[in-house]
Amino acid sequence: MESIRNIGDLRYNHINSEDKLLEIFTEDINSNGRYDKVLEIRLKDIGDKLVFDKINKREYDNNLKFKYLYRSGSSNGTDITPTAKITTPQKTYQKKIVPSIKEAIDYIKITKDISENKLFNEEELLKSVYSLLKDNDLILEEINKKFNETPTKERYYILTIVIEKNYDEIYVGDFEVFKNRIREIPIQKFYYSKTNNKTSRAEDKYCSLCHNKKEVFGLASPFAFYTIDKPGYICGGFDYESSWKNYPVCKECAIKLELGKLYLDEELLLSFYGRRFYLIPKLIYNNQLEEILNKYKNTFKQEDDKSSSKMIKGEDRLENKIFKILGKEKNNITFDLMFIEENNSALNILLNIEDVYPSTFKKLYSTWEDIKSMEFFNEYHYLANFGYLNMLFNSKTYNRYFLDTVDKIIGKGKIEYDFLISFINTKLKEAFVKEEKNEQFVKGEDNYYVATLRAYMFIYYLYKIEKFKNKGEEGVDNMERKCWNIEDFNSKREVFEDFFDSNKAFFDTDSKKAVFMVGYLSKRLINIQARNEDGRKPFMSQLNGLNLNKKDICRLIPKIQNKFMEYKKEFYDEELSIVSEYLIDSQQLKDLSNLDIPLYFSLGMNMVRKFNLNKKEEEDKNEK
Repeated sequence: MESIRNIGDLRYNHINSEDKLLEIFTEDINSNGRYDKVLEIRLKDIGDKLVFDKINKREYDNNLKFKYLYRSGSSNGTDITPTAKITTPQKTYQKKIVPSIKEAIDYIKITKDISENKLFNEEELLKSVYSLLKDNDLILEEINKKFNETPTKERYYILTIVIEKNYDEIYVGDFEVFKNRIREIPIQKFYYSKTNNKTSRAEDKYCSLCHNKKEVFGLASPFAFYTIDKPGYICGGFDYESSWKNYPVCKECAIKLELGKLYLDEELLLSFYGRRFYLIPKLIYNNQLEEILNKYKNTFKQEDDKSSSKMIKGEDRLENKIFKILGKEKNNITFDLMFIEENNSALNILLNIEDVYPSTFKKLYSTWEDIKSMEFFNEYHYLANFGYLNMLFNSKTYNRYFLDTVDKIIGKGKIEYDFLISFINTKLKEAFVKEEKNEQFVKGEDNYYVATLRAYMFIYYLYKIEKFKNKGEEGVDNMERKCWNIEDFNSKREVFEDFFDSNKAFFDTDSKKAVFMVGYLSKRLINIQARNEDGRKPFMSQLNGLNLNKKDICRLIPKIQNKFMEYKKEFYDEELSIVSEYLIDSQQLKDLSNLDIPLYFSLGMNMVRKFNLNKKEEEDKNEK
C-alpha cells in the first residue's frame, strides 16, 4: 500500500489546479471514447418560472468535463450529480437525474454551507428544476425520441441538464452544491458504510502510511484486504466502529491511495493469460519512482497494440514480453504482481506475489529463450511459454490452481510434481483418444504429438529453473541434437542411453526408461500396421486410452514382439532386448508410480521421429 500511496503522491503533486479535490474526483465520463454523444435537457428561466425548452443533441466536448461534472454513484442508485450515462432513457431519467437533484436539495438543507452565487440562488433554482422534471412525461418522451433516432449499436449517450438564464448557460458544474458533493461524498467511503450505516474513524491517531498523528479512517483501502463485517477481522472487541485499528489511514493518504490505484488502472493493469494483475513497482530509493513510471508509461499498452495488429504465435504474446522488459532492470527495484478479480462492485485480490526482482524475470524469460534456440525444440519454438498452464488450468474450473502454480514459478515456492502430472496426463489421454478414434482436432487444440511435446517442454523448463519439490536434482542437458542418428553411435543402446543421459531428471530410474521404450516400440508397430493394413491401427486398442498400469506395460512387450514377427519385422530385436533388461533391472517396474506411465509412454511414442536407427541393410524394409 505504501508503494501505491507513493505513486499517488506523485500524481497529487502534479495536479496544478487550485481545487485539487474537484480535479481528482471528477470523472471523465467519456474516458473509453464510447460515450461521445450528449443529450442536454434544455430548460429556460423566463423570469417568473422555469420551462422546458428542448432536448439538444451534441457531440461530447472534453473541454466541458468540469461543466458536466460527472461522478458515478452506485450502479442501482443515483450518481452524485445529475449527469449520467444513459442505459435506457426512462431508467436514467427517473433513477439517476431526477433523484440526484432531490438529493442536492436535501444536502443544502443539511449542510447550510453553500457559497453565494451571484448568478442564481442555488436552492430555489434546484427546487424549480426538480418540480419541472419530476413526473414530466413530455421531457421523457422527447429524450426517447432523440435516443431512438440513433442506430442501436451507437446509442452511447450522456444525459445532463443545461439552464438558460439571462442569456447565460448554467451547467451542472456551475452549482456549488454539486462541486461540494463531488469533493465530499467520495471521501465518505473512507470511513462510512452505507450498508451497515456505521462509521469507522478516530481522532488524533497514527496513520499507518505516513505515520503522522491525525484523524484516521478505517475503510480507506482501495482493495478488499479483509471483510470488515466479519467479527474475526475486527479489532477492539468485535466493535465495528473500532475497526480503524486494523488499517488506520488519514484523509491525505487515502486520497493518494485512490490516485495511485487510478494510475495502476490506467498504466499498470496487465493481463497474464486472461488473468488481470497490477504491476506495482517498489524502489529502494523512492526518488527514482517518477523516472520508472515515465519509463513504463504506455509501454505495455504499446506492446499490446503491436500484438493485436497481427496474428501471433505464443512466443510473441505480451505476457512473455512483460518478463523480457522487466528483466532488463537493475536489482534496485522489485515488483509486486497483484492478481485481482472484479465481482460486481467488489475488487478481490486473488494472489499477491511480492518483491519479485528483475533478475527473476530475466531468468524466467531467458530460460524459455534458451529452450527455443535448442535444435531439439526449434521446430516448435512457439510452444515455449507459460500458455500451457492456461491449457491445464482453465479460468472457470481451476483458476486457483493456475494462480498457485504461477505464484510458485515466479515466487520462491516449489511445485508438487504428482499434482501437476495428474493434469498433464488428462491432456495427453484426451489427445490420444482423439487420435485413436481419428477425430478432427479443432483450432487451438493440440494433436497427440504436439500435446506430448508441449508437456515435455514445460516439465523440461521447470527442471531447468529448479521448481519441483524434492525432484529433478539430476537436471537436464541442453538439447542440441535435433535427432539421434545411428551413424553417430556404436549401437542402438548407446543412442537411447545418450538421450536418457541428456534428460537425467526425467529418466532417473530404469522403470521410466522401460516405459519409454515400450511406448517407442508400440509406435513403431502402429506405423507398420497403418502401412500394411490400409491405415488401420488395431494395436491402438491394446493401449486402453493410455489408462495403463505396470502390469499392462509388462504384458505389452510379448504382444509387440509377436506382432513384429507376424509382420516379419524382426530387426527390432535389439530394442526389445534393451527394454527387457530395463524391465528386469527395475524388478518389473517396482519403483514406478502409475502416474508416470501416460507421460513416459507418450514420450516414447512421439519421440520415434527423433531417432534414425536404420542400418543400411534395413533401409529398404524399415519405415521412414
